[in-house]
Amino acid sequence: MKSTCESLLLVLVQREIKRRLYFTSLRRNKRNRTSAPECCPEIEVTGGPVSLDA
Repeated sequence: MKSTCESLLLVLVQREIKRRLYFTSLRRNKRNRTSAPECCPEIEVTGGPVSLDA
């Protein structure tokens, strides 16, 4: 069983990673409009608006 501090830190790190991935994918989608977010199965897996294969 992890301590509360460890699990909170893990959540914060994961949130920061998701945020960075989201913004880089947004920047990429501005240049390249071919990928549509609604057809990506990774959204259900990661639980956020992040497409991993974009």
